[in-house]
Amino acid sequence: MGEKKWVYILLCEDGSYYTGWTNDLTGRYQRHCQGKGAKYTHSHHPLAIAYAKCYDSRREAMSQEWHLKQLSHAEKKDLIAAYEAENKGEKIMEELKIYRCRKCGKIVIETHASGCVPVCCGEEMELLKANTTDGAAEKHVPVVVREDGKVIVNVGSVDHPMLPEHYIEFIVLQSENGFRVVKLNPGEKPRTELYADEPVKAVYEFCNLHGLWKTEI
Repeated sequence: MGEKKWVYILLCEDGSYYTGWTNDLTGRYQRHCQGKGAKYTHSHHPLAIAYAKCYDSRREAMSQEWHLKQLSHAEKKDLIAAYEAENKGEKIMEELKIYRCRKCGKIVIETHASGCVPVCCGEEMELLKANTTDGAAEKHVPVVVREDGKVIVNVGSVDHPMLPEHYIEFIVLQSENGFRVVKLNPGEKPRTELYADEPVKAVYEFCNLHGLWKTEI
């Protein structure tokens, strides 16, 4: 039957919803967060995956997507509430799992527990363990501060180096129902800003030399 197809609803920052379907829920959500997933989410930034259901075929997924798009905002809200109740209040993302390929360095972020380890370059990928305590040298644990009405995430109590040979590759902001990724490049500041109402519960960052680090909010 091939890959599973997902029909999903995103909660956007202005309280509106976006409905779509995909065979790669993680990758598609990341593209939406980067403003590349659809014209709507380019101007209405997504905060979380509010609803997601899996289907065996593209035909089923596209049919369900069409039906969901016909629902009013209130009806979608009721559907999401029923979905959460049906799942006994469990959120789509309970614990963020980040995998890395030992050969090519590819990173995969898991949104739904499938019981299967991702495979890349012919072998199972490595599940990264997030460190939460800094050592005496470079500081890696993300620091979250409120400043001038904004919520700012900075990597390290002292700015982490951002050199070509040693830098923070990305920051992940995890909410109750999803996540978004902020990609960084050498020479940039190791920081990002949160939306005022973004329900972030944890922040991860990945150092190209020292791996994954995390702080809970």
